[in-house]
This record gives sequence, structure tokens and C-alpha cells, in this order.
Amino acid sequence: MSNIEDRLRAADPVAGRMYEHPDLDAMVSRITSTSAVRLNDQWRLFKVKMASAVAVTSVVMVGAVAALQGAGPSLPILQLGLAKSGAATSPSNFGSSAMMIYEKFVFTAGAGLSGVPSLATTYQLQAPQDSSSEAARLASIFTVNGTPLDANGDGTDWSVTDAAGNNLDYQFYGGVANWYYTSASENSSSVASGPPPSTPGFTAGAGASGPVPSHSTLDSDVSALMKRMDYGYALANPSFSSEAVSSGSGTLSEETVSYDVVVDGVTTDQSAQFTVDSSNNLMDASGPAFTVGSSANYPLQSPVDGVAALNTEQQDRFSGANGTTVAPGSGATGTAQPPGSTSPTTVPSSGEGSSGPTTTTTVPAGPPIVNVVLDGVTLTLGTYQLHGGTAWLIPVYQYTGTATSADGNSYTGAWSTIAVEPSYVQLASRASPGIINY
Repeated sequence: MSNIEDRLRAADPVAGRMYEHPDLDAMVSRITSTSAVRLNDQWRLFKVKMASAVAVTSVVMVGAVAALQGAGPSLPILQLGLAKSGAATSPSNFGSSAMMIYEKFVFTAGAGLSGVPSLATTYQLQAPQDSSSEAARLASIFTVNGTPLDANGDGTDWSVTDAAGNNLDYQFYGGVANWYYTSASENSSSVASGPPPSTPGFTAGAGASGPVPSHSTLDSDVSALMKRMDYGYALANPSFSSEAVSSGSGTLSEETVSYDVVVDGVTTDQSAQFTVDSSNNLMDASGPAFTVGSSANYPLQSPVDGVAALNTEQQDRFSGANGTTVAPGSGATGTAQPPGSTSPTTVPSSGEGSSGPTTTTTVPAGPPIVNVVLDGVTLTLGTYQLHGGTAWLIPVYQYTGTATSADGNSYTGAWSTIAVEPSYVQLASRASPGIINY
């Protein structure tokens, strides 16, 4: 046993035998069953973690896709068409009459205006399919009993008049349809022998706290009437006014309430008006007739960029040879200054002595410059007719600010421009860049 390995084997009696567990089957069974349970638990945990990660990723991807679909290049271009006959082509003042401007405004964005772009929704406006049927439906709501008559013979104006003289008129010349109600008393401009029939939703003789009904009574009655009309838009920001109206047999007190039409919580350039007498009889009323159809989200230029767009619009409007082109205003509600001189100015040049020849240079006279600092902006919806004839509510920036003329006089005003990112807007040839109101 000279070999160390031989001596070790001799010291260990089992060294030459293979090891064998006394219960090999039980051991194998225990090992395999334990391993399988642990593997399943771990695999289940792994799968749960992976599923959660996939779910979160899916939500992110869906959100990204939705955002891209809502503001991506696949959005159709808004092609603004020409105004229909009878439609105003000047920009809206949102409650103020449009004015012709003779000054050139230079706009500056105030410190409070944001330079961040955003998204907003455009809405297609759908008129009732059958104008005659709609006129009949509205007449029944206003308790005007009669047959709709085609006033113009072309289906654009349907009128219903009852025996007493109460009238319901429904007009649709393209763009946005409108309805008008006028009582017999209002039509005749005199006090009738008896009060006009009470319109459903208005409680004749109720709620008067003085010469005219209370604001709450009139507002509540308007709400009930609009619910029956069922157009789907909302009315907000009521403005009340009262006046004494002279008639053939005396003086009447009337109260009028005007509302902004609101779609999805956003004020539009559409409005509705209602007038009642001292006994809460409805004298006249008017408003738009539309429901909201399809909609789409469009990217908006920032309010600061909108100010730049106003300046560009001014440059385009005063592109005449002498710079005194008179064009529809951009919505100023302040007092306009007098127009500047349009006569060319002759300036003598240096001659060859007092009796020598003299040349003159004609300097075109331009419009007076008015500097405007815009320090407030509200996102509203303006009514536009697209090239295909459909009417849409399109986001508009309504700015407020202070205008200062060259002589130092200042006034506050309001100016508006389309808020949609310009690459998505295309003006038709000769189309007004302002809001088309109906």
C-alpha cells in the first residue's frame, strides 16, 4: 500500500461501493413535487408582472394613438366657404354690431397671454331635415294654429299664422336655421282686445313683482319652453332689459332676456331672445334651430400666436396702394377714430434757387396707427360655413385689450381671430376671414 489512494480506500470500508439512498423513490418524489410547486408560483408571479406591464403599456399607447388621431395630420382641412346670400361677412363682435375700421391696428400680446398651444373641439351643426315639418312643430309649441306656407316659394322660409295674427317663422338659407315668434299684439303694434294666448312654459299674469315679471320667473319659463323645443344646446349668461313701449292705446312695459347659446360648456356667437309684457305674455322670441352632429379635436395656435395672426390680417387688409383700404373690422368694440386723410401729400424738394425749378415727391397717406395691447383672451365658438355648405362651430380667440391712438386717446375693445392652428384652415377665394353669423 505504497499508494496514498490505496491507503485511503482501505481506511473507508464503503469507498468502493456506489452510494444508494435507503428510500430513493421517496426522495425523488419529494424533490420533484416541491420543485414543481415553486416553479408554478414563480411563473404565476412572473406572468402577473408581465401582464401588468403590458396593460400599462397598452394604456399609454392607446392614449398616444388617441391624441395623434385627435390632432394629427389626418384631420381634414377646414375650408371656409363664401357667405350665403343674406349672411353677414364681417367678424362677430359677440353681441356688438360690426363696424368698418379706418385705422390700422398694431397688436401686442400682454404678459398674461399664454404661448402654449392646445386642443379644442369643432362641431358640425345640423339643421332639421324637413323645414316645413319643423315649422309646423315649432308652431304647435308656440300654440300658433295654422298651415306652414312657403313664403319665398323656394323652401327657405316657412311661415305659420293663426286667425288671431300670432306668427311663427322658420328660415333656413344655409348655414344655421333660425326661428322667430311674434304675437298678434306685437304684430299689430297695438293692444289687442284680449291678451294673446299663453304660450306653454309661460305663466300669464304670474310672477310680476312690478311693471314686469321677475327675472327668475322669466328665466324659468324660458327653460321650460326650450326643453320642449329639444334642440340640445344650452342657454347661459342671461341679460335682462326693460322698456316702455308706446302703442295705439297707451304705453306697455316689456321685458327682454337675451342668452348666449352654449355647446358643451363653451359660449358660441349664437344667441336667443325672449320678450314678455307686464302680464308675462310672450310677445316675441327668436333663436337658432340646430342640433350638434359630428365633432373633431383640432390643434390650436397659442394665444400669443393668435395675436401675431391678427397683425398678419391687418397687413393683408391694408395692402392697397395708398394704405387706406377700408375693410371689415376685426371685431373692435371701442369707439373708432375718424378716418385719416386719403389725399397724397406733396413735399417740395430742394431746388436751384427761389426762382428755379422745383420737383415734388408724392407721399401716399396711410391710415392712422392704433397700438393695441391685448391682455385678456377667452376661447369661444364661432359659426362658419365650410366650402361644402355645412355649418361648423370653430374655436375662436376673443381678445380684450386697450387701444391707444396716435393722439393719446385710449379705449377698450374686443378683437377675435380663429384659434385653430393655421395649417388646418383654408380660406376660399374672396371669403371673409371673419365669423359668418346668421
